[in-house]
Amino acid sequence: MPPVDPFEGSRPLNQNQLEAFAKRVLKSLDSHPQNPSSLNLGSITDWLYAHVISPVPFSFEETLCFLEETGVPSSEIIDICIPEAACRAGQAWVDDEASFANVTLASSRLYAICKALSETWEMRPRRTGQPTVLVVIAPGEQHMIGSVVAASQLRRMGCSVQLLGGATPKEAIACIKRGAFDAVLISCAGSQALDNAVNLIARIRSEIDQPPRLVIGGAIEKQVKLTSVSTGADLVTSDFEVALAGLTNARSSTEPLAAQ
Repeated sequence: MPPVDPFEGSRPLNQNQLEAFAKRVLKSLDSHPQNPSSLNLGSITDWLYAHVISPVPFSFEETLCFLEETGVPSSEIIDICIPEAACRAGQAWVDDEASFANVTLASSRLYAICKALSETWEMRPRRTGQPTVLVVIAPGEQHMIGSVVAASQLRRMGCSVQLLGGATPKEAIACIKRGAFDAVLISCAGSQALDNAVNLIARIRSEIDQPPRLVIGGAIEKQVKLTSVSTGADLVTSDFEVALAGLTNARSSTEPLAAQ
């Protein structure tokens, strides 16, 4: 489910190089006005990237406060700024401008920010006809920002969404049985988690008589040619409209949106 942070592999830690790089990026932001409300999306992305990649102490609360003061809707920060900052961090590792350790730290910070901004969406009665969706981060998958972004986008489409990460296949199946979901979207960014995702789909089909629509997607589509036959999924796509086409909600339209 796009977009996904492209962190993968490992490189030796070079703290001096990383600190010099972070100072260079932070210095480039000095030309921006000090009032956060005057910043555009590009400037916010620049600030966010430099803030999460820097080895200096990080204040989660101050970061959220700054983003709120920009006046930019959370949806745009989630859809545009956070994925772009994640991509820049991944590229910095590829270019030997940041260590794997610090890029991983930047990823965890961006994930936490994205999660917090997603939770600001008001719980409200479900719109009639919109499906109930479970977004599952493939077991063993390390890249989770894309899944949080996907859950946020689906909620804005009016879907009732639950995000499930870090669960065992047994826990995921139990969640599906409890939830009466119309679709299960399995997010897979890297090939290392693909086998786990395929095995999860097989177990769902073997343990649930009438499973919901099973869809697999994410950055993995750019790395491996996937088909319904090879994965066992009903669909292979990262397009939400395609994934949910023709579905109507299985629950009462008076029930609230699913929890995060």
